Amino acid sequence: MYKLWLAMITCLLTLGLSTGVYADDDDGFEGFKGGSLYSHRGGRGGGDDDDDDDDDGGDPRDDDDDYYECGPKCKESTQIVLKGRIPCICDISLPSATEIRLFRARQLSRGGNIDDVEIGNFSASCNTGSVYLKLTSQNGALKNMDVADTYIDYDVDVGGIDTFSANTGGTEKSFVWSFMGNNAAVLNGANMLKVENLGGVDGKIAGRYRDVLTVTVSGLPL
Repeated sequence: MYKLWLAMITCLLTLGLSTGVYADDDDGFEGFKGGSLYSHRGGRGGGDDDDDDDDDGGDPRDDDDDYYECGPKCKESTQIVLKGRIPCICDISLPSATEIRLFRARQLSRGGNIDDVEIGNFSASCNTGSVYLKLTSQNGALKNMDVADTYIDYDVDVGGIDTFSANTGGTEKSFVWSFMGNNAAVLNGANMLKVENLGGVDGKIAGRYRDVLTVTVSGLPL
């Protein structure tokens, strides 16, 4: 009798596993059908499982901005300073003479005048957009080398642009001209330096006269 009951219970259990169903926590049921586990979800649009990672055949990177995650060494940047310097470059031409005799004894006579004397041309063109010209008279006049404290004043015509007056007998004198922008173009061509206004012979003390005139041209401030 015991064996009969055991056989009946075993048969019922086997029948229940092959055809039974059980509910789950979702809107459907899961169970065994034909010896295999199957599931059904209600309201799922045809019974297919809803999966956030559905593969539509495209590149997943097109649908998910976070497809790649950036690690500690994923991205780096640096700043590189690119630099250089172009120096001041000028095309400068200065008078070639290093010594000019303004007057000779045999050329002078009482009642006569000392003529103007050309020193030479100068020109300048610089890539700085400006040109600076400086004239310096060492003695501030023509100094009598034989008689103390004796001087002859003179002027220098600066290419018709301006006049430099050496009139500070015994004291160095200098002056700087600045030619900026379009004004610098006036120095591109030849500009004559000329010593003038030496005056008459009468009243001047005999002797040897001397001065050193320095002409400086630069593309940078002097």
